[in-house]
Amino acid sequence: MFDYSFLRLFSGVIVGFIAGFLGGLLGITGSVIILPLVVLFGIFSSYRLAIGTVLFGFDPFQSIFAVIEYSKQKKIDYLIGVVLYLSYFVGSYTGSKFNKRFREETLKYITATILLMLSLYMFYSATNYD
Repeated sequence: MFDYSFLRLFSGVIVGFIAGFLGGLLGITGSVIILPLVVLFGIFSSYRLAIGTVLFGFDPFQSIFAVIEYSKQKKIDYLIGVVLYLSYFVGSYTGSKFNKRFREETLKYITATILLMLSLYMFYSATNYD
């Protein structure tokens, strides 16, 4: 049912690490960063599949009923969810190590810039998903 090509799995590792790094560096939660990035990298063919997988990988206990519903609809790619989570874990540790190298003002500007760029991209890509 799901495509587990090397490129797709590798993209998942890269996206998870980038999102983790930014999360560890800036304190932005995983799903806020990772959902636009999986769209940008084209890891999922369906936005609903991306949502279900991200909920499973990053917020399964707080969103348990949503995860159950997405699972019933077969809108969770469990392997990619685990890949994203594990690479996020490594990236967040790495990002937290870099945090001390920046002034607080710089971290705020980086956070604002990244959130603005991701928001603009999501507006732009909204017409390409179901």
